[in-house]
Amino acid sequence: MKFSILLPIHDKINLKDIKRSIKTIYNNTTKPSEVVAVIDGKINKEKKFFLKNYQSKNKSLKIFYKKKIGLSEVLNFGLKKCSNELVFRADADDFNKSHRFKTQLNLYKNKNFDILGAQVKEKYKKNSFKKKLKSKPNLLDFLFRNPINHMTVMFKRSEILKLGGYPNITYKEDYALWIKCYLNGLKVRNINKVLVSNYLNDNFFERRSNFVSILSEFKLMVFAIKNNPIFILMILPILIRVIIFLMPKSIYKIIFFNFLRNN
Repeated sequence: MKFSILLPIHDKINLKDIKRSIKTIYNNTTKPSEVVAVIDGKINKEKKFFLKNYQSKNKSLKIFYKKKIGLSEVLNFGLKKCSNELVFRADADDFNKSHRFKTQLNLYKNKNFDILGAQVKEKYKKNSFKKKLKSKPNLLDFLFRNPINHMTVMFKRSEILKLGGYPNITYKEDYALWIKCYLNGLKVRNINKVLVSNYLNDNFFERRSNFVSILSEFKLMVFAIKNNPIFILMILPILIRVIIFLMPKSIYKIIFFNFLRNN
């Protein structure tokens, strides 16, 4: 079964992480027929050289250079460039388990889900935490948190394009898309297995507490309410998240790792 990998890349990602991510994609037991890498803005010469060199050895790697347009536009552009109906998302700084694609494809063949995610193991310094999500998210899950780990997802390209692709809400483009998919009756599931590892650093916490991130929480709520008024109920979890984001980083990290993640 042919499938595409949609891989956005920007210059803030370390070359070492990009190498590791692409290596784990191509070392999977089931190989993609194409990897669509979309470069968001300028990247340094070392990264350009690595990508060009890797492409010369792997013709399935397709590279597109775009001016700085942001993640949602990069994903929508890349999605249109994918030539297969089944598309897997991957991040350029994550580690894909060697059986990831095979595991998701096997379940897709049996159940024919529209959107299929998985669990993530997050690594911070010397500690590991599991970001566990429900296998069958319901309305309450969509109201209270993002119910899908974006970097683990596979979906039907035609269904996402039919809904207009990723909404342009910085940091929340995936959450907004899943809400739209759920409200339009698409079948959403998560596999109860860790298929991707994610590496966190202090920039992760800084990014979540900046003004753009906090504003995006409220933009997400407005977007969701426009699609269904019941999402006015998002106001409580959003206010709780914003309060946590604005706390001193030391307290924020304690709450994050002890209450929002499974050790």
